[in-house]
Amino acid sequence: MTHHIGELVGEFPDAVDRILELESTNPRFSDLADAYDETMDALQQLECRLDPGSADDRARLHRREVELLQELCTLLVS
Repeated sequence: MTHHIGELVGEFPDAVDRILELESTNPRFSDLADAYDETMDALQQLECRLDPGSADDRARLHRREVELLQELCTLLVS
């Protein structure tokens, strides 16, 4: 597990136990969590720069963030 649990706990604060369970038992969940962490890092880098990149770049990353959160949520409630 290479992602930071804090990112997911911030999004799903009531699902800490389930997140920990899925991280250790579900490779798909772990891959999605890693992708979410990478996406959030990329967004943070864009937003912290003086020249934050194009609006298309930010929009693409925000769409990816939403897609990942939807997939993660689906796994959390299954």
